[in-house]
Amino acid sequence: MNRLWACPRPTLRMPRAMSCLIRFALLSALALAPPADGAGDTADRAATEHKAPAAAEPRALQSTCTYALSTSEVLAPRSGSQGTIQVDTQPGCLWIVSPGRNWITIEQPAALFAEGSGSVSFRVEANAGAARTTSLAVGPALVRISQPGDSPEPVAAFRDVWGGVRLSRYGSDTLLNGGGAFDSNPAAARAPNGDVYFACRDLWNAIWASVYRASTKTWESWRFGGGLTAGQPSIAVAASGTAYIAVRDAWNSYWVLTYSGSAFGAWTPLQGVFATDPVIAAAGDGSVYVIGKDNWNGLWSGRISPGGTFQGWRFGGGVVQGTPAVAGGTDGTAYVAVRDPWNAVWIARVQQETWLSWSNGGGILSLDPQIASGSPGQVHAVVRDPWGAWWTRGFAEGSSHGWLAWASTGGSLANASPLATPGGVFIAGLDAAGAFWWYGQHSGAWTRMGWAGTAAGPPAASR
Repeated sequence: MNRLWACPRPTLRMPRAMSCLIRFALLSALALAPPADGAGDTADRAATEHKAPAAAEPRALQSTCTYALSTSEVLAPRSGSQGTIQVDTQPGCLWIVSPGRNWITIEQPAALFAEGSGSVSFRVEANAGAARTTSLAVGPALVRISQPGDSPEPVAAFRDVWGGVRLSRYGSDTLLNGGGAFDSNPAAARAPNGDVYFACRDLWNAIWASVYRASTKTWESWRFGGGLTAGQPSIAVAASGTAYIAVRDAWNSYWVLTYSGSAFGAWTPLQGVFATDPVIAAAGDGSVYVIGKDNWNGLWSGRISPGGTFQGWRFGGGVVQGTPAVAGGTDGTAYVAVRDPWNAVWIARVQQETWLSWSNGGGILSLDPQIASGSPGQVHAVVRDPWGAWWTRGFAEGSSHGWLAWASTGGSLANASPLATPGGVFIAGLDAAGAFWWYGQHSGAWTRMGWAGTAAGPPAASR
């Protein structure tokens, strides 16, 4: 017990109970009475010395907190950089910072949380690999941080509900408008210098082409190529920089039209009678391969030599369903991906005018497979399983049975289109609600870009 409150010993003149009562009354008077003039310091000091410590004043908590950031997107250079984001919120509102990936370092606040308005200082490490993106979480708000790499910038295009073509760059929230009014979905292919060539069929079945210049990030005007075509065109860019556009006419024969990026060449008939639209790919030796399926579900290949001469059709056999897909390898070989009647994926190799081998990759597919080249020594098959998830499986170039392990990307998309770079596989796709998504193998994550209801057809990635 505090000595101030201890009762004195009783005396013959004052019983103990009475002494306690008087002491209590005196202390109560001191506590309640204002100090006399000139005695304030003494009174205050006495109260400080003898009163129990006051309880801490409760902090007023915000019942509603809003958070505004100075930016929602940061584009960091390949060499790395430092940045600052301003956070605006009410006093008493707490917020936590989460960097998302280990190539982002938070420098301030050091404790990774703060109260009220403030700022976040961060550092982005240099990137020697593929382009990458992540989200920096500041409270409930997100800041997208993207950074280019040594690999080409992944891009994909799709036809919007008004017939125009839109372009999405991986890691960017900006949707570029290429214009036009088309009846087909766009076809896309990357040139050796990084430019991306596009081809579309208009409402009158003529072909148009355009180029997205990677160096300036600008889209050139569409140019009219003419023709009377049907179905979905396909495009590939040879090592020479010339684009080849493959189409099917109204009588199911194939044709090829060249495009230099500023002018069209002559139409070249490839003849034949086919049940599917053509697919086309450029190989590392300068050859361009055209693949089609006949009315009996067998495959055919036709090669255009580096000099631009069509070498005729070669029968590859097989009994396949759906539309084949093709990618050109760095070894000068075409790699053809198909789905068999039991929904397994196969890859067939074609080198010049010779079909080399067929290899069963297994799986249970719910859509026709797609294939992309661009990784060193590999092509990548991309498939969707019966539950809507997407998978990739690499195939080593130059091998008769070069299948590598399956890798799940997760996700649940209605359609998708892959591309491959030295930094890995990227996939662009639409979900069931029509929203656009990107997947990057280097990050192992899908990123929802949005734009639901904008796309009228599946995207075309720049393979």
